[in-house]
Amino acid sequence: MSWLALTPTVLEIRRWNLPGFLVPLYVPLRQYRLISKYLRRAIRYVLVRQARGPVPPTIRAELVESLLKQGLAVRIAAQGRSMLPTYGSPTEVIVRPVSVEEIGPGDTVLYRSASGDLRLHRVVQIDRAAGVVMIKGDASTDQVERVPLQHVLGTLSPRAPGSGLD
Repeated sequence: MSWLALTPTVLEIRRWNLPGFLVPLYVPLRQYRLISKYLRRAIRYVLVRQARGPVPPTIRAELVESLLKQGLAVRIAAQGRSMLPTYGSPTEVIVRPVSVEEIGPGDTVLYRSASGDLRLHRVVQIDRAAGVVMIKGDASTDQVERVPLQHVLGTLSPRAPGSGLD
């Protein structure tokens, strides 16, 4: 940035209706405003660039799981085709923590699969004696997955009118 950019122009002096004796006081103020503006832009650029970096799926899954275990609801973007046509890709959903006793057939639950990633599928059947829940995606006709009850993390929160999730 050059010194000329930091000095006020005649048009600025006229726009602000500054008397001639106040111009020397205006110069440092303008310099501060311009420098702080460029610093804010630079800081915002750096923060946005860092935030845009992809978050590894394992870290995202651990974060969501820890928040749900603390009793907090989580808003996530569900991606994939396994729940079509009910949920497209990506669909923003709110998952709330759930206890094992509250789960029932027909509920859509978030669970940790055998491979370690998080999935959002519908409960077909529950075998509480064996501690297993049978889950499948809406798009799947016959592929049922057996998941231990302790791997179920949460259930979809009912959609509130005007929440943007309609």
